[in-house]
Amino acid sequence: MSSKQQDFSAALNLTRAETDTFVGAPMLTPARALYGGQLLCQAVIAAEKTAPEYALQSLHGYFLRPGDRAKPVTYRVERLRDGRSFANRQVCAEQNGKLIFQSLVMLQKDEYWLESNSQMPDVVSPDDLPTIQTLWRGWLADESGESGLSRLASLLGVPKITPEIAAFFTHPWPMEVRPIDPVNPLQLRSVDELQNEPNPASSLSRMFWFRLVDAELEREWSRLWRSVLAFVSDYALLGTTLAAEDVCYLDSRIRSASLDHAIWFHRMPQSPSQWMLYAMHSNNLYQSRGLSRGEIYDQQGRLLVSTTQEGLVRLKAPSARG
Repeated sequence: MSSKQQDFSAALNLTRAETDTFVGAPMLTPARALYGGQLLCQAVIAAEKTAPEYALQSLHGYFLRPGDRAKPVTYRVERLRDGRSFANRQVCAEQNGKLIFQSLVMLQKDEYWLESNSQMPDVVSPDDLPTIQTLWRGWLADESGESGLSRLASLLGVPKITPEIAAFFTHPWPMEVRPIDPVNPLQLRSVDELQNEPNPASSLSRMFWFRLVDAELEREWSRLWRSVLAFVSDYALLGTTLAAEDVCYLDSRIRSASLDHAIWFHRMPQSPSQWMLYAMHSNNLYQSRGLSRGEIYDQQGRLLVSTTQEGLVRLKAPSARG
């Protein structure tokens, strides 16, 4: 098992501090700040630990403050209601005594009747696609005659790309990601180019295949699948809001952050090691807030999870760039 998988597996095992209080270990993802998917993932686990007779069906969460990616997070669960069919929980996440995330969770006892779901997009097989890390290594090596490293440094507003910065783009996440119709972000428009060029007709959608090859996840999949897909659900969803403008989200003059996130869990995937498709679409970008929705399917076309997220997409003041 790789160190990334060990970090991820450890973070999926919350420690009980009190009856309804749990502590989650840090997830050292390549993200520079605490990754929102960690809060979603661990909030799911905390809620489930207080309602073993129910299955978690939805979560609506608000990101209130930035978190520290290197420190553990404390989750406090309030039991709002336990009914014959449904249960409700509030989960609050804290660091250094401050509330950084708050969510309401609904759980339900198993119940079956009619069944249907939306149709999965017709896309290329993941076997024919490179990983995101392979793509980034190519983009950084050469970008239309200009060094990809130089272009990235210009976008980030730094003198040069250090090994630590490069690692953010080339080191793996816990899941293997293979984008469909990948777009080289180094060829997208900077803020300056956005102001000087007309708006192009571009796609509002982004899609990628993903899977998690992990023996421990395989053994515990029926218990952990909701928390794992909650973790994945925050990946790249906010960036979809800039897709229509062909704007490079890496430009240091753009500030982006998740504001709120909703997830509905429909069906359990057969295995974490089988490919799943995340199809994302931007609904709206207005007043510095972008709204996106997503659907996660298995390869058989079953809808597993639905998501919606609104995030901050703001142009910083001119002096904010280093």
